[in-house]
Amino acid sequence: MTPQEILIEARARIARGWVQGRFAQDNRGVLVHSYSSEAVSWCLDGALIAVGATSSYTDYHAAHDLVWGALGEPREPRISNSLTRWNDAEGRTQDEVLAVLDRAIGAA
Repeated sequence: MTPQEILIEARARIARGWVQGRFAQDNRGVLVHSYSSEAVSWCLDGALIAVGATSSYTDYHAAHDLVWGALGEPREPRISNSLTRWNDAEGRTQDEVLAVLDRAIGAA
């Protein structure tokens, strides 16, 4: 998958279901792996991981970098939970996450 395709699929997942405080959960609210077939809602990082798991390392990281660019904030050091912290910020909304993905898709 290209970085843009990763972002489009991640956006589709979050549009179906978004969560804070975990990478993904099932329809009972139970924590599951982000790439689990039982997952029905994802955080931003979880959706990228779920889609990027079947993509090349380079394309996954390019998609990740596009999201950081769309945030318009200083980039945190590349650590696995940095987008998760942004996603989980108090007051964050699903619409804000979708808007960031829309900007990243447009930049791809």
